Amino acid sequence: MLLGYATLFLSASVLSVRILKSRNNAIMENMLRMLIMVAAAAPGIGLTIFFLSRGEFTLELLQQLTMISLAMNFVISRLSLCWSVHR
Repeated sequence: MLLGYATLFLSASVLSVRILKSRNNAIMENMLRMLIMVAAAAPGIGLTIFFLSRGEFTLELLQQLTMISLAMNFVISRLSLCWSVHR
């Protein structure tokens, strides 16, 4: 699960650099990176809190949450690829 979030954050970093096309404005790059990370990690974090509050946190659920972070990583990677092709 931690590896999924680590790759998610890496993908968000790449996407933010590709959107801005330069590293001159570090403040905007960091802010955009954080917004992408929060938006991509929100579904997994929200579901984790929901199921922990209900007391139904099992190994199957943990595997599904890992798949959610992996899917969000693919979405961000695809956005990054599309952004670089269309610009």
